[in-house]
Amino acid sequence: MSKHRRVKGSSKKAHRRQNVRWLVSITSVLILVLAGWIWLDSTEEDNDLSAIGKGENVVVQALKRVVNSLQPEYKGKIRFLVANLNSKEGRWFAEYHNVSRVTLLFFKPDGTKISTLNGEQQPDFLRRVFDRVFKLE
Repeated sequence: MSKHRRVKGSSKKAHRRQNVRWLVSITSVLILVLAGWIWLDSTEEDNDLSAIGKGENVVVQALKRVVNSLQPEYKGKIRFLVANLNSKEGRWFAEYHNVSRVTLLFFKPDGTKISTLNGEQQPDFLRRVFDRVFKLE
């Protein structure tokens, strides 16, 4: 009878080990998917801050989701850049212009800073600001 109990106990341990392996495998896959998504997201943004003053209207955002929905409307009129505050260049840019995380900076084509807007804003308000600041209407 004791032999029978050992087999039953061994079976439970094997089952637990199998469950742990599945859990580790699923967690690993989820981490890889998340890392890939973050990497892909970071490659799609334009964070070439040297573009300021090179002949285009520029809006630099310290938090990219603020104006993402408006980018297609202003394609060819405004270049949207992202100051990646996790990079050395992005941190320097934010310090130089004395900005926080949720800030938009507006630059003329010659690189002159026109205006700064702090805080998250509604899309309709941003449209009016873009049109007025860059004299698009």
